[in-house]
Amino acid sequence: MTTAPWLVDVLRGAGLQVVEHDGWQQRGHGGFTSKRIDVVWHHDASAKGDSPGVPAYMLRNWNTAGAQLWVDRRGVWYVLAAGVAYHAGRTLPGKPGNRQSLGVETDHTTGEDWPPALLASLRLGTAAILARTGGELHMHKTICAPVGRKTDPDGLELAAERLAVRALRAGTHLQEDDMPLTDDDATLVARKVWQLAQPTPGVPLSEHTPLTLLAGARDDAGAAKGAVLALAKAIADDDAQAVAAAIPAGMAAAVVDELAKRLA
Repeated sequence: MTTAPWLVDVLRGAGLQVVEHDGWQQRGHGGFTSKRIDVVWHHDASAKGDSPGVPAYMLRNWNTAGAQLWVDRRGVWYVLAAGVAYHAGRTLPGKPGNRQSLGVETDHTTGEDWPPALLASLRLGTAAILARTGGELHMHKTICAPVGRKTDPDGLELAAERLAVRALRAGTHLQEDDMPLTDDDATLVARKVWQLAQPTPGVPLSEHTPLTLLAGARDDAGAAKGAVLALAKAIADDDAQAVAAAIPAGMAAAVVDELAKRLA
C-alpha cells in the first residue's frame, strides 16, 4: 500500500510555504489503496480568525480524527502525515473514503469569509497534489453519508472549485484530452449565465435544467457564446461573491467553445 512521502516536495515545488510536523513521513493508519489519490477539502470549524492550535489538536486526537494537511489563513500548509488519516468518516457509495483520499483541513468555519491568501494557496496546492496523483477534488459535504451529515467547507461550490483547480493544473487552459469540461462544470456556467442574463420571473431555477433553459432562450450557439463571454467579462471585472470562480481567468475561450458545442 502506498503513502505520500512526496507531499512537502510537491507543495514547495508549487512555490508554497510549508511547515513540517515531526514524524509526518511515518505517521498514518496504513497506506492508500491506490496511487490515484483524491483530495477532500474540509473546514476545521474553529473560532473565527486565526486558530494556530488546530494542527496540535489534530495530532492529539490522531487515532480518532484529523487530516494529513491543514492550511492557515495566510496560505501556509502544515503537513502532519503521509499515510491514511481518519478525516472522511462514512462516505457515499462511489465516493472516496479515508484510504482513497488526502484530507485538507482549513482555518475556516461556517459563515466566515474566505481569506484570499488561504483560498489561492488551497487551490494551488491541491492542483499540485492532484497533478502528482491523478486524482480529483472533492468536498466533505459532497462525499459524506448520509447526505447532509457535513456542510464543510462552507461557502464553496465543488464545480466552481474543480474548474479553478483544473485551470491551475493545465496552465490556465483546459486540455480537452485529459481534463474535459464535465456536465457539472457546464451546468454551473449555464446557471450563472442564466441568473445574469435571462431569469424567468416567478419560476425558481431549481425547477429547470439550466442548460436546457439557456438553449431554449438563446436558440443558437452564437448567442450562447455571447452570453458566456459576457459572464467571463463580468467575472474578470468584478470579484463579487455572486460570480466568483465560475470561470477562472484564462479559461473563458475553452468554456465558451465547450458550452457552445453542447447547446448547438
